[in-house]
Amino acid sequence: MRKFFLFALLAAATAVMAETKVENFTPKDNTGTATYVTSVTTKECQQASWTFFSGGIRNDVGNFGSFAAVIRAKKNAEAVYPYFESSKIDGGIDSLWFQWNSNGDESSFGNWRILIYINDVLVDSITEKAGKKIAAGGPFNVFKKGGLNVTGEFTIKLVNMSPYDGTGNALRFVFDDLSWEPKAAPGEKTKPEFEFAETAYTKWLEEDAFKNTLTNTSDATPTFESSDKNVATVAADGTVTIVGVGNTTITAAVAETETYKAAEASYTVRVVPMNCHIETFDSAHNIDMSGTGTYLTTATESFKPSLATGLKWTSLLGSVRNNLGGGSMPPVSNIAAVIRAKKTAEANYGYLLSSTITGGIDSLAFDWSCNGTEASRQKPWNIKIYINDVEVGAITDACTAVPAKPYRFSVGNLKVDGDFTIKIVNLNVPDDGTSNHYRWVVDNIEWYSYEKPCEPSYGIMVDGENYVAGVKNEAQTSFLEYTITATLKADQTFVIYDACAKVGFMARQDNYETNYKFNYTEGNAAFLVPQDGKYTIYLKMYGIDNNEIYTAREDIPTGIENAALKADVRKAIENGVVVIYRNGVRYNLQGQNF
Repeated sequence: MRKFFLFALLAAATAVMAETKVENFTPKDNTGTATYVTSVTTKECQQASWTFFSGGIRNDVGNFGSFAAVIRAKKNAEAVYPYFESSKIDGGIDSLWFQWNSNGDESSFGNWRILIYINDVLVDSITEKAGKKIAAGGPFNVFKKGGLNVTGEFTIKLVNMSPYDGTGNALRFVFDDLSWEPKAAPGEKTKPEFEFAETAYTKWLEEDAFKNTLTNTSDATPTFESSDKNVATVAADGTVTIVGVGNTTITAAVAETETYKAAEASYTVRVVPMNCHIETFDSAHNIDMSGTGTYLTTATESFKPSLATGLKWTSLLGSVRNNLGGGSMPPVSNIAAVIRAKKTAEANYGYLLSSTITGGIDSLAFDWSCNGTEASRQKPWNIKIYINDVEVGAITDACTAVPAKPYRFSVGNLKVDGDFTIKIVNLNVPDDGTSNHYRWVVDNIEWYSYEKPCEPSYGIMVDGENYVAGVKNEAQTSFLEYTITATLKADQTFVIYDACAKVGFMARQDNYETNYKFNYTEGNAAFLVPQDGKYTIYLKMYGIDNNEIYTAREDIPTGIENAALKADVRKAIENGVVVIYRNGVRYNLQGQNF
């Protein structure tokens, strides 16, 4: 409603409303900063990247009810006046307007002195008497300036030079919905707005097709292309279909027209197997979004399970929240976990601990960063990573300032089957023993599942439900040999059973030494026990891979054309043996008379 009100108010001053550009200061990573950042900081928003000093982008300033920009007056000890400056913007500017407000009661500080520059040329200023913050809903103050007549690229800069002689946060100036009408040079074509909503996706192999929203103000129809069609294909309307594991770049382009310049935009798609899991901590906050306590001194379980994995995370001397890592942690939502070092007086080290995870783990990786400038610390990081309380890795890099991009940790060949937990412990101790130092941030924890491979294992399945395992003869190297001992009752049935493949199969032997027979029950591929007794079955398997033992009189299976494979099967036919002992008397299984 406030944007509509502002546009309606200025309709007379703007000739072509369809071309109006609006910067609403919503960061593209959807997170704000501290209110008055005292280091030079940059945030990418909807129309430009904005660099600021002694200011910030927040969603709780000026009573605007959304993200807005704020800059305060210069304190006595500071050498630079606080400012807010855009990156270069294409398309020219002919008029500029925005809403503004105070961020507190500034009525005792005299007049504002807010200077507005285009391409570092002063074009106007705000010098009204400072006042109280206008209540939510407004109407708010409005600045407007026309006739700028700047073509091509330009920058917008606001500087708070309000007179102030003090050390507090004073003359706090908030502005929002900074809007301008573009200005094209004679004969110049306009660069269209042409960008995807998301810059990167991670998708599982069996996920459905999807589309990334494309903003396109050109009058040309976009075309789409995938850099690796073995990973994903893209249709004429931008719909992406996943094909295989890997990485690809989806690129959209529009050709130059009589009105608009050509343009191109792209995003990456990473496709991972179904046994890959990624913890983004989405929804797993254990404090509110604005954040009142980053380093909680009691172990706190997340109020809600993570949307990404359903896990709950317990932290000590840390938390799960947004605005961590100085904006260096990807992707769109900057929700992450943080753990600080243990102070001298504290009994336990800070940690992050997952709830129990099923499915095993073979590899682990994650992004990590600092949550403040730790470059001056005397010792390197001492971060330990545990799976089921067994150390599997450590981070011992030198401490640094907050990086532009996160670091990456990875460890493989873990081969942990079944249930497990992930625990990360910060074993650092602050240099002075009392401060919040060695502040370590982790995000995008990724692991691959692991199930221990089944080693060849054979036995018998009795009556279709009771498995009796065989004992492998480890001394044999040229063939597999198992001894299976079982007490069986008359009229029970059993099959020779492959416990790895979870399947039963017939083992046939042509010759037998006595007229003692196990009867084959028609249709069940099972042997019928003739009478009660303790049976010992010796199973020998020579080079056979298809879970069936062939005998000398059995024909080679049809469909085998390879000569070498025929020879292997013939050898298996000639050597496959199943021998059964009952009460100390040896018998062979009857073959062709079944």
